[in-house]
Amino acid sequence: MPPRLQVKTEDCSPLGLYVLQYLEEQDISMNHLAELAGVPQPRLRGACFKGTCPTPETLRKLANSIVTGK
Repeated sequence: MPPRLQVKTEDCSPLGLYVLQYLEEQDISMNHLAELAGVPQPRLRGACFKGTCPTPETLRKLANSIVTGK
């Protein structure tokens, strides 16, 4: 089981909610997803919060990682 996340669902944007759901379904940590996507973990974590605007590059890398599973 991945470590307990410090990102709360009530603080998440729709993207953040999707990321949290994906982490749970895949039973992986945010650190591991960040590594797979090739983005720094703090950037991925920050992209999950309401009011943030992830860069197109971060979104592309994250989407590619989720779609391909690597």
